[in-house]
Amino acid sequence: MNVSKVLLVDDDLTVNYFHKRLLQSFFDKDKIETCINGKQAIDMLANMKETHDENDHVIILLDLNMPVMNGWEFLAEFHYLKEELQFSCTIYIVTSSLNPEDKENCISNTDVKKYLSKPLSKNDIELLLA
Repeated sequence: MNVSKVLLVDDDLTVNYFHKRLLQSFFDKDKIETCINGKQAIDMLANMKETHDENDHVIILLDLNMPVMNGWEFLAEFHYLKEELQFSCTIYIVTSSLNPEDKENCISNTDVKKYLSKPLSKNDIELLLA
């Protein structure tokens, strides 16, 4: 799998900074992008249609609670957008939510690979890449 981009989608700038530093242990920093809401992430993925192909893979680390477009709204938009994308994406929910319904909804969503709690650890990243 050729990971061409890791997309952090979270409105918490401190968490983004921490996760970006952690991810730099595994990926070149130019492969890591941050978006502060789901709308920015959808727009970025749509723009990547022109520059990425079937050989590329994007890892999306998605928070649930954000302004403008939250994680649930992102997932609904992504469900339709993915049909237009030539590259593949793997979505991991990364949240501080303690609501058991959030976890159940993530597990039942076919676009979500795994539900993880913030903050991510080095071990979490290693397991994602295994």
